[in-house]
Amino acid sequence: TLVAGSGAPIVVGIDGARGELLALSGSAAFDISGFEIKGGFVLEKAGDKLLIGVAGSLFIGNGTPPFDSDDAGVLLSDLRFGMVILPNSTYALTASGSANLLGVDALVLSGSLQFRQNNTGRVINEEIKVPEHGPISVQFSGDQALSLSGTAELRVFDPANGLEFVQLGGVFSFTKTRDGKDVSQLEIGATGVEAFFGVGPARINGQLNPQAFGIALENGKLGLVIKESSKSSYALDASGDLLLLGLDGLQMKGSVFVRVNRTGGAAVLRFRPDAKI
Repeated sequence: TLVAGSGAPIVVGIDGARGELLALSGSAAFDISGFEIKGGFVLEKAGDKLLIGVAGSLFIGNGTPPFDSDDAGVLLSDLRFGMVILPNSTYALTASGSANLLGVDALVLSGSLQFRQNNTGRVINEEIKVPEHGPISVQFSGDQALSLSGTAELRVFDPANGLEFVQLGGVFSFTKTRDGKDVSQLEIGATGVEAFFGVGPARINGQLNPQAFGIALENGKLGLVIKESSKSSYALDASGDLLLLGLDGLQMKGSVFVRVNRTGGAAVLRFRPDAKI
């Protein structure tokens, strides 16, 4: 405890169990030509590791906080970035956030994203404490190829009557890996895909809308593997249920399957639709 003049005492508390420590942290807000950035950061050297953490929000467009439908732009919220860098320049990182399009009449576009990668060859288990935003966990049980996963939702309405005529949503993942022959490949997966084209919405409170008219896709799944050795080398496996809605006296429902393999061998997609965002 330090006492400076007649002011309140200054308490210095540092966890000695972490060894030699050098840290810089703080919070800031910037408004630069339509970019509103607000958040906290930390840069910390602990042992042989450099830890970087950033958390906050970013708005791009025209508006004033708190941002809502009266503003026009893209709001990135709950942004959380954590990175662990080792002396040999390998690293582990996680990044996540949510995005919403604001102020565009008759259009809803939103989603969430998560990036993950670890090329350190180590188990990583770090918590990076960002001021005013809590800890960011960077945890890996081993190496992991760069992956992008998330959710997305798109809805388009008729501005004249407010009826929805386009709806698209689902969970997706992009991962870059190598196959058994050490050939780089891109793996794309999607599940829970729902789409509707017509006059809707297709469902209300989970039930089919008897007033809807159009074509709906439900229970959609997609698996796509693209070999980087050739743009024409790919494998595709897609399926879903199709429904024709709104025709009196005619009901049509069926399943559709599409399977293509132009890789010249077996193709396996490792997709985890239950991954947490």
